[in-house]
This record gives sequence, structure tokens and C-alpha cells, in this order.
Amino acid sequence: MLYICVGGLGIAEDVRTKVFPQLKEVLQSLPESVIFNVEVKYPLPKKNGEECDCFPYTNRNVIADTVISTLYQFGTKRNMVMSCFDPSLCAMLHLKQPLIPVLFLTEAESPAYAPTVDIRNHTVYDAIAFAKAQDFIGISVCADMINGRTDLVKLIYDNNLLLGTWGKENNQEACVSWQMSLAKGIIVMCDKLMP
Repeated sequence: MLYICVGGLGIAEDVRTKVFPQLKEVLQSLPESVIFNVEVKYPLPKKNGEECDCFPYTNRNVIADTVISTLYQFGTKRNMVMSCFDPSLCAMLHLKQPLIPVLFLTEAESPAYAPTVDIRNHTVYDAIAFAKAQDFIGISVCADMINGRTDLVKLIYDNNLLLGTWGKENNQEACVSWQMSLAKGIIVMCDKLMP
């Protein structure tokens, strides 16, 4: 959760103790030197039927407009990126504004997650093609899919995309060390802060 990641960085106590502080509050409470990855959540139907009970859900346009408006109003002086697992919402976040880069998050091919209905999320190759076609800054994959796979890392970089990773594997020193050893660097997003 957000308050775990930002705790101790000078954020106001009343914001830090909220389970879900408003984006506006976090942007106003943290120093402008703190770089943001604003992950926009939206449910993804799975092929096996999981997560479909959460529909109907707020319209993607409303979510995109609200996030972008908040970021433009309160976060214009900081470096940030928006990211999302939902391909359609990711495209909207990019097409509705020109300033904040978008990173496509994907669970593609990870054995820990059921495949989604949306084909743009089926494989890392599909994610690369989608991100390239939409002119996103890059993709972020589950670390268990990329760890040790120099062929996939090379393919992502050859397509002029940034590579991010996420997941519990990023809490393992060996996994993070391998990622950091890559020539072009890599974005590592940990599930929890490491001691």
C-alpha cells in the first residue's frame, strides 16, 4: 500500500496513517524530489472467470480524467510515470495527455497469475507489441518472468522500451543484483521496502 512506501519521507502523519490517502494529499505532502509511479488500478477479467464479480466498474474515462487532472493540478513539478495493468486504460492515460509517460504493466506468462481475457496481456511479446504501437515509455513485467532471461531483456531494449519489474522476487537480493547488472539498467519496483 502507498503509505508503507512513503512512510518516513517527511509526509504528514495524518496522510501516512490513512490506508488509502488521496493522490492529491500524497502529492502535496511529499517533497517534489520524490519520483512517482502512479499505478492506476482497474480490474482485469481472467480467462478462468476470476475477478469478473467486480463489474460494473467506474468508467475508464472517468478514472483517466480524474487521475490526469489531479496530477496536472498538484504534481507538475515532479518526475512521474503512470502505469496500469489494463491495456485500454493504459492507452487512455497516454492519449489523453502528452506530458506524463505511461508504463504498461503485465502479468504475461507468469505462472503465479491466471491469463487475462485481453490478448494484449497474454505474452511478453504481445505486451511489447502493444507498448510499441501505443508509444508507451516501456513495460513492467513480473520479475519471475524476466529473471535470468537476457533474451527478453534484449528484445525489450531493442524495441526502445524501458523495462520495469515488480513482484516478490524483487525482495530477493540475487534477483535485484542480476537486474541491476544489466547494461542499460532496469526499474525495480519492490513489494516492500528492504531493510
